[in-house]
Amino acid sequence: MKKRETFAISESSSLQGHHILVASGPTRAPIDAVRYIGNRSTGRLGTAIAVELLQHGAAVTFVFGTGSRTPDPTLPNITLDEIETIDQAETHILGHLQDKRIRTVVMTMACLDYRPKEIAAQKISSEPQERTITLVKCPKIIDRIKEVSPSVYLVGFKLQAGVSEKSLFADAEKLAERARCDLVVANRSEDILGNRHRAWFISLGPCGRVVEGPYETPVAIAKALTARLVQAVERANAQ
Repeated sequence: MKKRETFAISESSSLQGHHILVASGPTRAPIDAVRYIGNRSTGRLGTAIAVELLQHGAAVTFVFGTGSRTPDPTLPNITLDEIETIDQAETHILGHLQDKRIRTVVMTMACLDYRPKEIAAQKISSEPQERTITLVKCPKIIDRIKEVSPSVYLVGFKLQAGVSEKSLFADAEKLAERARCDLVVANRSEDILGNRHRAWFISLGPCGRVVEGPYETPVAIAKALTARLVQAVERANAQ
């Protein structure tokens, strides 16, 4: 059963009228009629971000993976959209971008990199001692965001494991360049434990890479990210 987060909505309206798509939680790819490949994403960070955005008056469309955390569905201005597979994630996320009111996309969702080349219609027998499954690359959903909606403010997320900060920042910069992200949240799996979630913000400035942080908890990340989005909205409104 997925866990839902309940929070009080503040009187802040700095994002009033701003429509934001948040994609959160895990994705799956079926192996056979009952088994699948998945990942360990809980949706905790995505939920914290969505709630903070709601507290600042934004309207949030929350696309989430089956079994992951979500904001309380009774909160005002929240629309929940559950997906299970990586194919559904692509269809739903890109479909929501047809709504031109969406001006920001926050891609916290853990999108699979690989899926089985073939899906068995029946349950695969468990008798053999070994079985080989061929995996093929999944589409990079984040790479299509600005193809579909070039003007959105795009926040990407880069998760690595067992790498140095230098390597993490370099990988986040590559993502920013490839997908045209306005901001990338970079983190490592070993820095996520309990209420601890260390992350940095990576962006590309006129003089190269800009690193901000670290932020140490999901709430701290959510508050800092929301502040950045408020600044982006204020700049856009001033033009």
